[in-house]
Amino acid sequence: MLTLGNKLTLNSSKPIYHFVNKYSIDFDGVDDRIITDGADTVAQPTTYSFWAKTSQTTQNFVFGHGNSVYGSFVLNHSGAQPLLWLNDQYYRYWINIPQQDDGEWHHWVVYSDTNDITNSKLYCDGVLQTVYNTVTTLSTLAYTESLTIGGTKASGGNYFEGQIDEFAVYDRELTQAEITRMYNTYYSPNRVANGNFSQIGNEEVTNGDFSQEGSEQVTNGDFANWSGGLPNSWNQLGGSGDANNYIEEYQGKLRVVSNGGSGAAVEQNALTVGKIYKVTADLVVNSGGGMRFQLGANSTHHIYTTTQSIEFYAECDGTNGYLQIIRQGTTDFTIDNVSVKEVGQNWTFANDATMGNDVATIIGDSSTAGYIIQDNVFQSNKTYKCIFDVTINSGLGLKFQDGLSYSPHNENIGLATTSGVYTFYFNSTSYNQLAIIRRTGGTAYDSIINSVSVKQVDPNDRWSLGTGWSIEDGKLKGDGTNTDFQSAQQNNVTTVGDTYEVTVTVEATSGAVELKGSGVYTRIDSLGIGTHTFYVVADATYIRFLAHASSTITLDNFTVREYAIQPQDV
Repeated sequence: MLTLGNKLTLNSSKPIYHFVNKYSIDFDGVDDRIITDGADTVAQPTTYSFWAKTSQTTQNFVFGHGNSVYGSFVLNHSGAQPLLWLNDQYYRYWINIPQQDDGEWHHWVVYSDTNDITNSKLYCDGVLQTVYNTVTTLSTLAYTESLTIGGTKASGGNYFEGQIDEFAVYDRELTQAEITRMYNTYYSPNRVANGNFSQIGNEEVTNGDFSQEGSEQVTNGDFANWSGGLPNSWNQLGGSGDANNYIEEYQGKLRVVSNGGSGAAVEQNALTVGKIYKVTADLVVNSGGGMRFQLGANSTHHIYTTTQSIEFYAECDGTNGYLQIIRQGTTDFTIDNVSVKEVGQNWTFANDATMGNDVATIIGDSSTAGYIIQDNVFQSNKTYKCIFDVTINSGLGLKFQDGLSYSPHNENIGLATTSGVYTFYFNSTSYNQLAIIRRTGGTAYDSIINSVSVKQVDPNDRWSLGTGWSIEDGKLKGDGTNTDFQSAQQNNVTTVGDTYEVTVTVEATSGAVELKGSGVYTRIDSLGIGTHTFYVVADATYIRFLAHASSTITLDNFTVREYAIQPQDV
């Protein structure tokens, strides 16, 4: 028969009853129980603390005082919810949580307020649980027996199936800080930062979806406030021509009538050479050849011969920033609501690369490689997650580089030959520039860049990664190309001489990989696929993985915790 440990002297900081054992007690759910002698016999406000490990999914009574409804606590009661029972019509349920039966060790704290059931509380792994239902029709029943651990009463009761360890009873309510400290005595916080390798930094690319639009560049684009022959802020370009070649206000719009002679154009010096703009306007062509827009020199004019709502993207080129509305031969048209806004901010476009419909495009048939670039994206010796959404309509596709001048101009970040979303993990070099470049070869090419995202992996630089090591898809990976004993290391993790619990999940392994920095070398590859736990004495303040040449490995969920008293299996 197992009995409760010695009764302790009353003290506000110590349990009045508890047992401490090197190993846990295994209860069979049939008749195994610990019967106490004169312990906790009176129904009064009391806190119960214990560790439990069970896979039982039906009702599982942890303790009681003579009957199922006499001061008992049960896991997975009706509705699979934890229940504190002080009378058949005086009880409290908490919501169902998986820790009741997941087969792992969990720390439970039950505060039984026998004076007011609505003040009773339940904690699991240091977290206060949510109340599901409380019934207060009756009041607390007097206890008929001393505390039974692992069942409701000494004989003929309902019993617990699973393991219990470190059971303690307090004659008061514990504070959240006390409960947290009790839980952390066994499981301290992980000493390794980013041990699940999932941390991702902020977006490094500005305007990566190409949707950013600047402020309005055109003054008086609705042609209000006419003064003389033109509305304010607009200038006439060239001579006035004959009587059939003129500019006037017509129903609140700009009207241009031309017989094809000189003049019949207006302009504003509103733009910046080298910038790309989105132009919109409403055009009505009454007769003739219509009109054209010109931005700067703009060797490719944007000509419109029919009534329509205009929208196009164009670069202001040449040596001046003029926006011009010009007659197209003999014509009679009216135009209104002219808007010009900068797009493609923070990007540089060159050689048949431009903007259109909130995407970047590289379209043409020249042998010159079109490209877009953005500066100050990368920092040296950092790892980045790069995502590119592209559409390849024709040609050989696109290559992605950390610098336009990268030699030998191959895709050191990645390559896209067909349409899709591409994700690359990239260890940066000395360039800070992101370049997206057309792969030369052939003639016609048509590529669209829908969006770009670049985020630093391990943004707080927790891990120092040697040759061949990388963090990808939330995993630590060694690719097998490194020279002997290249490492992935984190500093200031352990204290020399202290004992630590180390866990790691091995998802793939080939060759020899070792863990160093806490005790002797531990061969990770010898552990095999799966999650492993071992205990080591630190002989350094760092923790590192060492990979032999030609060794590959994928690791996840790496933890290093201070080791104290552990709940243990029998």
